[in-house]
Amino acid sequence: MLIMAPVYLKYLGAEAFGLIGFYTTLLMCMQVFDMGMATTLNREIARHGVGRLSDDNAQLLRCVELIYATISIALVLAMWILGAWFAKSWFTAKHISGTDITYALYGIATCVALRLPINVYQSALFGAQKMHLASAIGIIQIIAGALGGYMLLRFYSADVVTFFVWQVVIALLHLVSVRALVWRNAPKRTARNMDWRSLSGLWRYAVGAGLVSVAGLVLSQVDKVVLSKTLDLEHYGYYMLASTLAASVHMLSGPFYNVFFPLASKLIESGQSEVLLPKYQFFSASLAACVFPFALYLMLLFPKLLNLWISDQAAVDQISPIATILVIATSLHALMFLPHALVMAMGISRSYLTMYGLLIGLSVPVTVLLSIHFGAVGGALAQVALFVIHVFYGAWITHRICFKGYAISWLFKDVGRPLGVVMVFGFIVYTNGLHTSLNFDWIGGLLSIVAWMVVFFACVLVSPSTRNIFFIMLRGFRTKLLTV
Repeated sequence: MLIMAPVYLKYLGAEAFGLIGFYTTLLMCMQVFDMGMATTLNREIARHGVGRLSDDNAQLLRCVELIYATISIALVLAMWILGAWFAKSWFTAKHISGTDITYALYGIATCVALRLPINVYQSALFGAQKMHLASAIGIIQIIAGALGGYMLLRFYSADVVTFFVWQVVIALLHLVSVRALVWRNAPKRTARNMDWRSLSGLWRYAVGAGLVSVAGLVLSQVDKVVLSKTLDLEHYGYYMLASTLAASVHMLSGPFYNVFFPLASKLIESGQSEVLLPKYQFFSASLAACVFPFALYLMLLFPKLLNLWISDQAAVDQISPIATILVIATSLHALMFLPHALVMAMGISRSYLTMYGLLIGLSVPVTVLLSIHFGAVGGALAQVALFVIHVFYGAWITHRICFKGYAISWLFKDVGRPLGVVMVFGFIVYTNGLHTSLNFDWIGGLLSIVAWMVVFFACVLVSPSTRNIFFIMLRGFRTKLLTV
């Protein structure tokens, strides 16, 4: 969606992009119906080894499949019954008819219903340490969806209904392919069996995981839900464009979570907690070294990047300040993926759920208040305030549960050292106006990327855990060169 946003904005307009943004928000929010099943399945498969699913895992997956099929059917039926009323009462549009909005909502509900079980099958592949297969299928469907969507909008019909019909087709193909891949790794003799007793010992963890997932989603999506009501579709579309660009930071944190969570689950199950701490340090410092330089790059060069991306000065003026603020919030949120994974692998704590409850209780009034007074910018500022609290409060709570007393070291060493490097570099660039004097041609673009890489390697070298791995890899590379 990030790359294709200018295409959608060109052919569909800001109002239609607001509906697309509503779809992405709803897709995130509808994971509330996950009920912790995807996380539970990932953890159980990781704890019982790598490779093919065990008999118990296959029976668990079969039960989860039935639960998700029921939820998906109910979701589609509910939207088809309430779609017309929801389209009329919720959205304010000038250029899209109420009928088209209604049909778009039907498509949105169907896409969400198909993508909910996809999350389960992907979690099963992650738990079996087959991230490469899940990623390959995901990349293929993204490319097919983007190219097919462009061709339809360009040569068939540039309307939002056509866009969502194509998204339904892509989601269906993705579901069929990922499901077939998962069941290829299941024991054939238990592939048809279903034993509800496989859920009996896991329901407490699943409920806790579900509550944590719901709380995290509410915390990250409340701004979009509130603004979908308080802003008209055009300005909401601009906010969603800014949010889409800022969400690119999460592309860095997702792979770290997908690798670390099953690894932590397996080490905890095998009683190797002493091995887990150095891996946690390395993953945390590595994530910070990736996230902070990328966030700084976006913040300093947003106006130039947006002009290349959108080529619409009015849209750039609307989006740039919002996106700059949201990148700060998204970077802070990205840092908490690994503490979240650690707690989920260890087992859900009541204090962790309490933390999310307090943050949610604060998020709603803050977002409403700031958005009423400052519009879209206020919604972005509310996200920054909430995730600053989340980082400090979350670090304290997490390291009361896991690696007691490690919160200060995590904040000021694993995360703080890369942040310090980026802040110093950003201060130098900003005070000297280097980001505004850069001509963003191919030479300027290359120089900016070189500067980004310099900051990245500085962040890697400033943390002991990442620095040691870097030098080990460097020595190994040099040895291979000498032996050639």
